[in-house]
Amino acid sequence: PRYNPYGPFISGLAVAGHDLYIGGWFGAVDGKAGTRGIARWDGSEWSAVGSGLPGEGSVNEARQRVSALAVLGTDLYTAFGRVVCKWN
Repeated sequence: PRYNPYGPFISGLAVAGHDLYIGGWFGAVDGKAGTRGIARWDGSEWSAVGSGLPGEGSVNEARQRVSALAVLGTDLYTAFGRVVCKWN
């Protein structure tokens, strides 16, 4: 297979409590709705983070990929494009 420098890829990992979060440029994880670009692993299955990235399903969807993840206390922050989101 040929190498594709544009994806899919994981660009960030973060742990909050017992959950692992991944962010990057990828489609739905394990076929779960709302997991495009960001997902949570609880030790047994993948799930969406909130309702997913803003703009999912929009014309600008292809431009949205998580470039960084960070945890402060119990809050998860993501950066994508020029947007920073706080998830709670």
